[in-house]
Amino acid sequence: MESSLLGLILDTSVLVAGERRGLTVDQLLEEVEGAAGKVEIAVSVITIAELVHGYYRAQTPETRQRRREFIDELKRSVPVHPITERQAKSSAGSELSKRPEASRYRLTIC
Repeated sequence: MESSLLGLILDTSVLVAGERRGLTVDQLLEEVEGAAGKVEIAVSVITIAELVHGYYRAQTPETRQRRREFIDELKRSVPVHPITERQAKSSAGSELSKRPEASRYRLTIC
């Protein structure tokens, strides 16, 4: 099925759920295409960073290895889009405008 979407950036939660279900990246991408149609699929570099965080928090060597393989397969399978300082500031600014209590935090881009 052809999708009306131009492209799809996968959220970390979708990837974590697939990995926890024991899916390979190819199987997960097939499921996403089944739901969204034939569309270009990519991830953000922020998503990769979040997955690597999960890799380091793994409780067993087996889980760590499985997560490492999943991350490596994901990076080979889909484009990883960078985020610019401008995009990060824009995203953080919109989040701050939604949460007034968050205004006491400062975003620092290194």
